[in-house]
Amino acid sequence: MGIFSRTGRAAKWATKPAVDFPSWMGFKQIAGLSAGIIGNLKQAFGVKKEADHAETFDQAVARLQLTEEAIAAQGKNFLRLTLIFALIGLAILGYAIFLLWDGLIAGGCLAIILAVLSFANGFRYHFWYFQVKHCKLGCTVREWWDTKVED
Repeated sequence: MGIFSRTGRAAKWATKPAVDFPSWMGFKQIAGLSAGIIGNLKQAFGVKKEADHAETFDQAVARLQLTEEAIAAQGKNFLRLTLIFALIGLAILGYAIFLLWDGLIAGGCLAIILAVLSFANGFRYHFWYFQVKHCKLGCTVREWWDTKVED
């Protein structure tokens, strides 16, 4: 029994330096990359903590020293950007339909993704426009959808 255990240890001692799968695969690099990806995903999709203080629209106007004209101009800028992104999204969506009709599936899918990103930016600017128009920060998506503000 003792001879086999010594033989096993000797074989392990002789082959361990030559057969090192973790270093061949770059295990430390793969583990580090995986940890980085997981950290990025947690940061991107993690729940953000609430703000330390809730600021009203009037407090923000006073803090930033904004005038009514500046607020109205910013609202127009938000609405203009909403329309621009909506038109860009519609153009890209039309191009995606053309690509899919032509049989270019990969290009069509990529164009659909770009159209969705354009519409998301349009939504963002319209949501900001809605908050400026109704002079209320912290509106919910339900209020935006219903186009009414509940105080």
